[in-house]
Amino acid sequence: MITSQADWSLDFDIGMSFMKWHAPVPLAHEKGIFDRALKVLSKLQNGAPVRWFNLPMTVNQRFDTAPGTYPARGPTRTSLTHANMGQ
Repeated sequence: MITSQADWSLDFDIGMSFMKWHAPVPLAHEKGIFDRALKVLSKLQNGAPVRWFNLPMTVNQRFDTAPGTYPARGPTRTSLTHANMGQ
């Protein structure tokens, strides 16, 4: 059961492999993050509930972070700097 989105859209991702689904994430593949994540997910047991928190980082008040909304929210992601981060 998926109860919340975190930077994805079922309409966009349906039919993709795990690695293709996560392909746009910068540096994560090179660091082996998704290899480790897939190993963890592969060990989950049917009927044994787990709680997994996956919290996206946003720069503004937009909570819909699906790929289809990127054209509207994407430019604000590049405006974050060390100087204005606290604002």
